[in-house]
Amino acid sequence: MTQDLVVEEASEGAGPHMGRRVAVNSLWLIGQPLLLNALSILSTAYIARKLGATDFGTFNLGFAQVALFTPLCNLGLRAVAVRAIAEDRENAQETVRAVFALRVLFTIAAVLLTIGWLALPIYSDTTRIIGAAAVITLICTSCGNIAVDLFMGFERSRLAAQPQMVGGVVLTLLSVAALLAGLGLPGFVAAYVFGSAVQLGLLLWTARRHFFALAPAWDWPRMKEYLLQTRPFALMNVVSSVADGPVLALMILGAMFGAAAVGPYSQAVGLIARLTIIPYGLGDAMYPAVAGCYRKNKAEVEETVRRAVLNVLLLTVPIALCLSFTAPTVLWILFGQEYVSAAPALRVVAWLLPLSGLSYLIRECLSGIRQQDVVARLTLVDGGLLILFYGTMIPLWGPFGAAVAAVAREVVMLVIWLRALSAHFGRPVHRPDFVRAGLAVAAMSVPLLWLVLSYTHTHAVLASAGAMTCFAGSALWLGIVSTDRLPFLRRR
Repeated sequence: MTQDLVVEEASEGAGPHMGRRVAVNSLWLIGQPLLLNALSILSTAYIARKLGATDFGTFNLGFAQVALFTPLCNLGLRAVAVRAIAEDRENAQETVRAVFALRVLFTIAAVLLTIGWLALPIYSDTTRIIGAAAVITLICTSCGNIAVDLFMGFERSRLAAQPQMVGGVVLTLLSVAALLAGLGLPGFVAAYVFGSAVQLGLLLWTARRHFFALAPAWDWPRMKEYLLQTRPFALMNVVSSVADGPVLALMILGAMFGAAAVGPYSQAVGLIARLTIIPYGLGDAMYPAVAGCYRKNKAEVEETVRRAVLNVLLLTVPIALCLSFTAPTVLWILFGQEYVSAAPALRVVAWLLPLSGLSYLIRECLSGIRQQDVVARLTLVDGGLLILFYGTMIPLWGPFGAAVAAVAREVVMLVIWLRALSAHFGRPVHRPDFVRAGLAVAAMSVPLLWLVLSYTHTHAVLASAGAMTCFAGSALWLGIVSTDRLPFLRRR
């Protein structure tokens, strides 16, 4: 498609009020993966039972080896690309093609390092085969991400959500079909590979249809310019990819306690990882919006950030509270009795939803105004704290220690992140709103206290339904949200 049409798309995306654009993009960024995750939770309930805790742990260990090198495919390229496109949409094609060339080089390096890592004698043939499949998905995901960068830079999240939805559904259906057909772990792994390939093809086709064909351009001066900009982002990307996800914990648990311990814990932390789509989607939507508007209308950006901080808590704290009370029932319903042993860990890691969600939102807002050096330094502190806590608590308490370590790190870092946010966005917390939100959370706690006196799976389901009803009613009565407008758009 011609460059003129790209400029037309840019003008269209820049028009609406910032809060409305953030709201719409957040809905796409949250809704698509959340729907996929709802489907995958149902399929995983069957898959986890069919494979068993040991085989499922083996699968996660195999993919975890490749996940170590996945950050090398990005190394800050997404942050640089999205910000560059948001700030100068007329030259988006040149930006995308130069970034694509850099991503190709980074992906080749990641693949070579992964192959060398899997060749180490400490790994079994099964782990190597699963790792080889994970390498293929790594390549597909890396190449598809350049299309996602393009869509995010134009604040057109819908274009990324639809192909990812189709690819995810294909992957889910094939995973279940492979196990129904008796193909076991090999068929399950093959489904992941095919689903990733389908998603890549759809993303490239969507980019060509709405913007232009994606291809690398070896524009060395431009590539060098972007490479220099990636340095602080690269550090953040590597550290946060290891620290934010369960990779490091799974590897330590696997080495110390075996695959049988990894299986239940990976399901508990994996459930939370699926739900972090909610706050992370809001953070992803804020990044290009802040980058494009901060210099033009700082007051509007600051107001939108304040609403975003509140909305992260409104969307995540009720879920975390319910999960902390009903963890055994959730694991039993979704994955079976074999995974209920991870209930203590799930009670704790549930609080990663609001804690890590807020931290991610703050990182994206600071990066959007070119404070990536500050973010990089704090990310290093973040990773160091996690390693310290993991090294101390996992040997003592196993999976429960991993959960406690992850949450303790987030509590400490959130205090630091909020101070950094206040330095650049004024006062990010509007206290009257937070007082009302606290009252709504207190109201929803009343039905959950019933479980302290009498816990059964039936009681857990009923208490959760009552708690969510109390929260919704209290939020409406207290004026935290209204029925006629999104909380993003609410004006004081």
